[in-house]
Amino acid sequence: MAAQYLSQPTKLLAGLGLGSITVGLAFKDIFENFLAGFLIVMRKPMRIGDDIECEELSGQVEHISIRDTLLRKRSGKLMLNPNSFIFKKPVKILTDR
Repeated sequence: MAAQYLSQPTKLLAGLGLGSITVGLAFKDIFENFLAGFLIVMRKPMRIGDDIECEELSGQVEHISIRDTLLRKRSGKLMLNPNSFIFKKPVKILTDR
């Protein structure tokens, strides 16, 4: 009878562990973009108004937030780009001051 009571906390802990892994994987991209945005804002490798190239992305930086960066393409289109992409890839700053 005592073994039955001991197995319930074990099941609860196992369920919490599995739940935390599930939540962690679900929010991985959000946390990754947040951290990359924080590092971009702190390091300031690029500023608003700079022309940049990052793999297939190119344009003028219009806004940098914690989660994403807005680029105005030469065609006039505005692109919303996740900061994790910009942080992981090499960025050429064409108008470095």
